[in-house]
Amino acid sequence: MRPAYQELYAAHLFQLQQRTKAVLARENLDALVIHSGQAKRQFLDDMDYPFKVNPLFKAWIPVVDNPNCWLIVDGVNKPKLAFYLPKDFWHKVPDAPDSFWSGFFDIQILEKANQVERILPYDKGRMAYLGEHIEVATALGFSEINPEGVISYLHYHRAYKTDYELACMRQANTLAVAGHNAAKATFMAGGSEFDIQLAYLAAVGQGENEVPYGNIIALNQNAAILHYTALERKKPHQFHSFLIDAGASFHGYAADITRTYSFLDDEFAALINAMTDIELKLVDGLKPGIKYPDLHIEAHQHIA
Repeated sequence: MRPAYQELYAAHLFQLQQRTKAVLARENLDALVIHSGQAKRQFLDDMDYPFKVNPLFKAWIPVVDNPNCWLIVDGVNKPKLAFYLPKDFWHKVPDAPDSFWSGFFDIQILEKANQVERILPYDKGRMAYLGEHIEVATALGFSEINPEGVISYLHYHRAYKTDYELACMRQANTLAVAGHNAAKATFMAGGSEFDIQLAYLAAVGQGENEVPYGNIIALNQNAAILHYTALERKKPHQFHSFLIDAGASFHGYAADITRTYSFLDDEFAALINAMTDIELKLVDGLKPGIKYPDLHIEAHQHIA
């Protein structure tokens, strides 16, 4: 039996096709060309920065670690995927696509990044490039580069998740919960921030460049720094509190969970428990049609 998210993928792809068809008609375009991105070389070095895929690309296919890939979609025909698969003995190259999603695409292999020119039409006047590498789009002859009407339309509809996306987010949260449990146990056992980070990543099964954002692992006074990512190696002389903001990734979708713990069963622990009760009451009240400002006001009323 296939996982639930795989069963839901066809309907997800249909929804993306419908959105594409609608925005192309609205913006008087023929197709969207979505670039996964390019590797970025570190200054005066021979290594690249960790690759981060274009979010508009990974919404179509769960390929998050391969630069120089391209999607050509028109909302009607089978989407085309130019998949970068170089011949390289220096680095590990990805496997050729052979997964639950690959049959939905017309896949062409690129052994070199510049071979995409052979796949793209010569006249790109009514095709929109979506991606961050403006110089590449210009060199390829695109005149429509990240048009505001297209980007705004896609951004708006990204807020409405398909069942496939919700299933992927649930998988990500399942991974993250395992990490949070490991992090709490390491804190209670007297581990340093660095120890806690290692325990979290091990439980999630992802490296620090694979989780969706840099984890916040803050002991004691470090929790007062909003985006603290220093990861002290030394253990504090005395343990008081632990704040963790950490997630996990699954097929390009993210979990984002924040928790606070007290080392002792004291007044601060009672405060955390009271806030947790309020949080759960607010969650119970969530339903379609509830306005965020009303929920925000209710939270203040409970706290007061």
